[in-house]
Formats: sequence, structure tokens, C-alpha cells
Amino acid sequence: ELQYYRRPPSTNYNTSIQSLATNTDPCFRCVEPRDKVFAQGMSLMFASIFAFIPGPIIFGALLDASCLVWNASCGNKGNCWLYHKDRFRLYMDGAAAGERIIDS
Repeated sequence: ELQYYRRPPSTNYNTSIQSLATNTDPCFRCVEPRDKVFAQGMSLMFASIFAFIPGPIIFGALLDASCLVWNASCGNKGNCWLYHKDRFRLYMDGAAAGERIIDS
């Protein structure tokens, strides 16, 4: 049986925050001093467009895909009552690992 090391979810968050801090250093070194504020603004804009906006949408879709029992009222789909644990784990860990591979 294959055993693997599972990191706590906070590890992914901490490494993401640290990578944001290290990305600003090359950004500041390659622009003129008068353009540093503009370069930082553009860097944060691209991070928002490509990471912070689609991230919750993608993870929300993965959460919905691992749901077994939905609450239904008046014919509308409501909250998830029961998640498939193995599918939930695979989707969340797989998405986090895929994100780390794309980032590097």
C-alpha cells in the first residue's frame, strides 16, 4: 500500500504568500525607480486576474463535484450535506499540487 506524506492545508497558503513576496524583488530590479509603483500595481493586477479571481471558482467547483447529498428546497439545489471523503481529498490535494506545479 502506498503511503504518502500529507501536508497541512496551511502549508500551501504559507508558501503562496512567500512566493508573492519573492516575486516583487525581481520586479523592482528590472524597472526604473520612477516606475516601481506602476510595476507593483501591474504585478498585483495580473495576480488578481489569474489567481485570486479564478481560484475560488475552481475550488468551489471541485467541492461541488465531491458532494454526495444535496439539500433541496422548492426544487432548487442548496447546501451540500455529505461529501465523499476520498473524492474530496483527491480533488483538493490534486488541485493544490497542480497549482504548485503550474507556479514553479
